[in-house]
Amino acid sequence: SQFLYAIETVLVSTSFSFNGQFYEQIFVRPMGSPLSPVLTDIVMDDLETHCLSLLSFNVPLYYRYVHDIFNIVSRSKIDEIVSTFNNYHQRLTFTHRTESDSCISFLDMTVIRSNGRLLTDWYRKLTCSNRYINFYSKHPFKYK
Repeated sequence: SQFLYAIETVLVSTSFSFNGQFYEQIFVRPMGSPLSPVLTDIVMDDLETHCLSLLSFNVPLYYRYVHDIFNIVSRSKIDEIVSTFNNYHQRLTFTHRTESDSCISFLDMTVIRSNGRLLTDWYRKLTCSNRYINFYSKHPFKYK
């Protein structure tokens, strides 16, 4: 169909120049391409539908934002999930983190397990200085 032909044309047109040399990206889509996030979402949707159906158990809590995944399962099931997702395609590699002291970070949140409930707080990196630009400073408005 014309739609698939158009997508294929965009996907194979990934050449660029740097310091007078021409290069072509072979395996990844350019970060600035408007099509990249859409294709990422399509692949991730197919991946999770396929992989979750192969698991020997149901995942009770599963959230995804773009390519970051948060789920809650018993520790004994983690290896099966990671292995199943890593077998989807040879160029996709998934890793995992487990909670520490009943806390785990996900995106800009810290998820805290307390008394059978999940609580959230802002996640701050160790390098966070909590310094902000004064609203009345002469910095451009878009940075305030």
